[in-house]
Amino acid sequence: AMMDVARWEAFNSKGAEAKTAALQAVALAQELEASDADQGHLYLGVQAEVQRPVLRDFDAAIVAYGKLNRPPDTDMAMAECLNDKGEHAKAMAKYLEIHALYAQTGSGPQALLRAGLLAHKPLDQKARAISLLRRVCDDYSDHDEYNHAHRYLQAELGVTYTGGGGARKK
Repeated sequence: AMMDVARWEAFNSKGAEAKTAALQAVALAQELEASDADQGHLYLGVQAEVQRPVLRDFDAAIVAYGKLNRPPDTDMAMAECLNDKGEHAKAMAKYLEIHALYAQTGSGPQALLRAGLLAHKPLDQKARAISLLRRVCDDYSDHDEYNHAHRYLQAELGVTYTGGGGARKK
């Protein structure tokens, strides 16, 4: 219960008070993880949940997500941490890995879209961004990511042929 209170305070406080509560929540979660292996996943989730947005300790959050190991969600969270800490090339590589592993799930198109957006900004790889976003349009025309990729290609990248409706004929 103390961990839950500290977590709540971490998210509902500001400044030093939020940081103190977050550190307390993480410490309690680590203690509980060590003493209650059956529920360890819950405590790892709390650690990652607090470390990333409140403490902005992306490395610690990545470790917690890795130990939690609930793909593809934890993989997506690790990629987001890499992006948040400015390691955009590593984040793109992680998104492409997620796409390769989970192409037929909801995470596949989401990961490919994020890789395409990263390729454009901040990586400044326009040709690669166009290629990845067209692939979203071609391979996932029945997913929500299609609409985002289509609009982005037209509005941000000035591309008229965006693909869609199935894979292009070669």
